[in-house]
Amino acid sequence: MVDALGGGESMRAILVSLVSVANCLGRVLFGVAPDALAVGAPRALFLAANLVLMGCAQLLLSLGSLPSLVAGAALAGFSYGGFWTLSPAMLAELFGRRWIATIYNSMSLAVSSASLVFSTVLASHFYDVQSGLHPAGGGAGCTGPTCYRLTHLIMASAAGAGLVSAAVLRDRARRRRGALSPEVDLADRAAAARC
Repeated sequence: MVDALGGGESMRAILVSLVSVANCLGRVLFGVAPDALAVGAPRALFLAANLVLMGCAQLLLSLGSLPSLVAGAALAGFSYGGFWTLSPAMLAELFGRRWIATIYNSMSLAVSSASLVFSTVLASHFYDVQSGLHPAGGGAGCTGPTCYRLTHLIMASAAGAGLVSAAVLRDRARRRRGALSPEVDLADRAAAARC
């Protein structure tokens, strides 16, 4: 995307570092905040906030300018780091600790599959279409703000769908917590003690 917008090698290096630092900060913040605000703020609410951030990042990236690329990349890295910190604890809260490894690895497989679809299939297809409409100077590649725009808009829509899913998850988790009997809670504690 840097090349399509006219950035150079140094811009690529800066963006890689920026995404890495933002990822680290997202992991720290989304790791500490749910525990610090545990009284009445479920992790699904933090997941929803994280999805809003990712949607905003994708919208910034769809603008197709170098300043929006920097801001969007930082926000996307922050959100991505937060997602990987929230997931294990949220899965343990929802499904208990007994099967957490299986559930977490299944979720990781789903994320990897989605990454393959979005980055390899979707992005490359729309890039190829745009490169035919806006070819680079040498005839190969794409230049301009529209090269990745549709991909980022679709990804922002996927974040919106995830936001709806997080709202449903929050409601179901709330109902499940209210319906849990003391026996189930004791079984979860016993499983946690064995770990």
